[in-house]
Amino acid sequence: AQKAFLATIRLMTDLGGQRQAIVSRSHETLKSLDMPVLVVQGRDDLVIKPVHSEWAVKTAKNASLVMLEDCGHAPQEEKPDEFNAILEDFWEG
Repeated sequence: AQKAFLATIRLMTDLGGQRQAIVSRSHETLKSLDMPVLVVQGRDDLVIKPVHSEWAVKTAKNASLVMLEDCGHAPQEEKPDEFNAILEDFWEG
């Protein structure tokens, strides 16, 4: 399991974070989504660059982005109260 996990991480990322090719492959999928989409990301995320999330939200038809300040790759763990409030607002939306 550890070898598979490491191989996956190496495929998807490099020293600069997430590889652009991974995001680009999602283009047609994102364009085809009809349901509301919420992307919550930490501005200081070193794994998935904020520019990738911004691109995804522009590509999807009905998407919104909430960028959390002073937060990294795991907003649900780093800012759980804020993250949960964002989800509640989205679900009630």
